[in-house]
Amino acid sequence: MKITFRKMFSINLYRLRTKAGMSQKILAEAIEVGQNTISRWESGYSEPSFNHLTNGTQRSEEMT
Repeated sequence: MKITFRKMFSINLYRLRTKAGMSQKILAEAIEVGQNTISRWESGYSEPSFNHLTNGTQRSEEMT
């Protein structure tokens, strides 16, 4: 079975979010997307654009 980027991303996003004790709503607010977007990413229904990934990284660095 081949694991795609989308599937690997969805698994890792869920693991990291829950390990950090964050809800989908809190994560969505932190990276300025809708909660539904986080749900779609975690379910593997869609994947983030490059802009979402870089914006999320910049915001997480600002939070630490």
